[in-house]
Parts: sequence; structure tokens; C-alpha cells
Amino acid sequence: HERDHWKREACHLVEGDRVNTIQGALGLTNLEATICGALYHRRDKMVPADTIEGLLDEVRGYSLESNVVSVLIGKIRAKLGEEAIENLRGRGYRLSPDLLT
Repeated sequence: HERDHWKREACHLVEGDRVNTIQGALGLTNLEATICGALYHRRDKMVPADTIEGLLDEVRGYSLESNVVSVLIGKIRAKLGEEAIENLRGRGYRLSPDLLT
């Protein structure tokens, strides 16, 4: 299925048109795509919520509400599957190794 293909490709975000294609196929917002990209580029380690929040603040140009990371992670999981992003309480988030294979 085409949607399954895009789910696998979702976090392989790079600069250019490919990002727009993946975002459109999955219905990812710019902030959701930013999180997926950050998790993909740091896929070998946990990414703390405050690191993600700082990145989102840079993208938006102003500070967002403190719960925005968990809300956006929930929205990404709804689109890619609950298992797409793992959370280790107190350590952060990472992409599921299964999503990357």
C-alpha cells in the first residue's frame, strides 16, 4: 500500500521537494515533520523533550506551550502508528527501530 510506503519514509526527511511529498502523503504539519526529522537525524539516541521543544521554538520563532511536544508526538503516533515513536520517561523520545528497517 502506498500509505505504508510513506509511513516507512516519513522520518527520512531531507531538504527539498521530498519533504513536501512525504508531509502531504501523511498529512504531517511542519512542526510534526520537524520532530520526525529531528528524531531521524538522532535515531541512535534518545532525544529529550526539552531539545525537541527548543528546536520547535527555533522553527516558530517564539516559545510554545510546555505540553506541545507530547501533543505533537501523540498526533504523529496517530498518523504513523502508536509504535512509531518510543518514549522512555525522563529520557526522551526516539523512533522505533522497526520504523527504520
